Amino acid sequence: DPGTGSASVSGTLVDISGDHGAFQKRHQVSADGFGGIENYTFEKTYGDGTLSIDGHAMFGNNDYNIVLKYVKGDKYTIEAGYREFRTWYDPTGTVMASVIGNSGGLAATTLYDDEDLAIDRTKLWIDGLFNVTPNFTLHLAYTRNERSGQKDSTSQGDTNLTGGLGTRSVVPSIYNIDETQDLYLAEGTYHNDKAQFGGAVLWDKRKVDDARLEHRRPGESADRYLTHIETNDSDLFNAHAYARYEYTDQVSLNASYAHTKVDTDVGGSRIYSSTGFFGDWNPAYPSRQNHDEGFYDLTGSTSTNMNVANVNVSYIPIPTFTVVPSFRVYRESREADTEYVETAIGSSGAASLADINVVSERHWDEWAFNVESRYTGVKNWVFVGRALWTHGDGDLAENQLEEGDSLINRDSMINKWTKKYGAMANWYPTTKVNFSLIYSYWDRYTDYDTLSTSADQTVASGDKYPAFIKSLTLTTNDWAARMTLHPASNVTLVSRFDVTKTDLEGSEIGLPVIEAGKYSSNVFSQSINWNPSSGVFVQGMVNYTDETLHTPANDVGGAAANQVIEQNNGNWSASATVGFVLDEQDSLFFNYDYFFADDFIDNSSAGVPYGLNRRDYTIGATWTRNLGERVTMSFRYAYAKNHEDSSLGLNDYKANLFYGKLAYHF
Repeated sequence: DPGTGSASVSGTLVDISGDHGAFQKRHQVSADGFGGIENYTFEKTYGDGTLSIDGHAMFGNNDYNIVLKYVKGDKYTIEAGYREFRTWYDPTGTVMASVIGNSGGLAATTLYDDEDLAIDRTKLWIDGLFNVTPNFTLHLAYTRNERSGQKDSTSQGDTNLTGGLGTRSVVPSIYNIDETQDLYLAEGTYHNDKAQFGGAVLWDKRKVDDARLEHRRPGESADRYLTHIETNDSDLFNAHAYARYEYTDQVSLNASYAHTKVDTDVGGSRIYSSTGFFGDWNPAYPSRQNHDEGFYDLTGSTSTNMNVANVNVSYIPIPTFTVVPSFRVYRESREADTEYVETAIGSSGAASLADINVVSERHWDEWAFNVESRYTGVKNWVFVGRALWTHGDGDLAENQLEEGDSLINRDSMINKWTKKYGAMANWYPTTKVNFSLIYSYWDRYTDYDTLSTSADQTVASGDKYPAFIKSLTLTTNDWAARMTLHPASNVTLVSRFDVTKTDLEGSEIGLPVIEAGKYSSNVFSQSINWNPSSGVFVQGMVNYTDETLHTPANDVGGAAANQVIEQNNGNWSASATVGFVLDEQDSLFFNYDYFFADDFIDNSSAGVPYGLNRRDYTIGATWTRNLGERVTMSFRYAYAKNHEDSSLGLNDYKANLFYGKLAYHF
């Protein structure tokens, strides 16, 4: 057996005018072009075993993958692989017209000459599945995940170069990411005619060394750099087991239990500097400002224990009706102890230091009862229902010491009640059409009771944060309707409409219950698949989204008016693909993608701009030709254009993409 497989090589050239970073983020490809082995597959039989190889390597786009798999009949399967890919980001920041027009302001908005920000993710694994006996299976696996690179942050720096509008936080910030994870898994399952048992142990070891880099007031006398470093090393150990037993054809019992322990060591710092990022703490840095608060020498640890047990019964009293009641118990305990040196700059410019120690202890118990049912006793109908009731309560003890004196000494009690109800009905009146209707309701009430606190108990006190919150109520109603229509044997239409309404109410000590937020979402989508002939196909999709978030802050008047405005997100997206099989050798494909959003609000006079006003599209054509039984070549041209009024043209681009591919089958 010489084996069978295929190999293809391809390359893409990109010609861009405009913003490279916005193009890469939108299309997730390198603006410099890329190419290599697009796909390689190989399979060969060795006796009663089969070896397969699957992979690709696209240089320039940092996209690599290789998977080796060996199957030894029904005895065992071993797989090993490596995967690496890149996600692109764009550090433009928030764009204000006054900043762009102000002297030096352009540098505050496009602060980074290199806009090729990206996060590289890698995964290395080996996985083995062994059928030790006909009834016992053993699964062993090791996985290493890594994440490294840079991305933009939503926590932006401030600038006064706003043409007289005042201070605005619009300067882009950068996140440095350096994270690793090692996973070790051992799992076993046993089954016989009536029962199945299984268990596993998992060790999850993680290391995080991240940093947020924030440039504050660039180009001004208060120009300074803030480096916020977060590190932690954690070990998670999990052991779980489950059992399933079928008493009869109508009744089966399922039970499971899991224990998880997480130990974490934390560290980090938050340091201001006048000379650049990653500087050492200097109490007399030249551009220091009042309220430049930070810390260094952070050390600490947390320890968390979680236990959860679940049991459910599947009962089929009649062939058309199934009911599954279940009960879950969850218990968690957590202890944390951290120390750091707090730094602060006063109004006179003098620095002050304080040794801070924070200790907390949390306990949480939760009980949940769930019922699911399914009924098919009505012709052409399927009904599904679900109800979930959850109650949890716990306590939180917090103690903060400064130079040995207690700043906060607070004990709190938390109670949470959750109700979820859902129903679904599927109707199949004919083979040409079917309908699906879904409704769900979610209600969650949380009560916060401060049992004792060192803070001032009066409503006017500013020393109660966050203990002034008394209760929160979250209510969500969600409706979804779907229709699948076959007006002809070669046409399929799928329509879907989703509506979500969420209300949030809250109360604070000494104050009445108020509406804290209101969210609504409407989503409509329509797709079509049409094959007018054996050599022609048409695929299309249209999607519309409309989201709104309203909070009491939107209605504040006076000097704070319009500082926080209602959030709106409305956008259209559409795509279409048309394919033609011209003859035995040639085929031609056309595609079009479109996106449009128009909810930008220039709130610069009171705050920062919100929303997005963007229109972009991509149109392309692909020609594929068979050069013989084993060789295929493809050529593609695509044109992409993006225009954003909300970024004042900083994210605009036009791009031409040229793609070629040669594939060989052996």
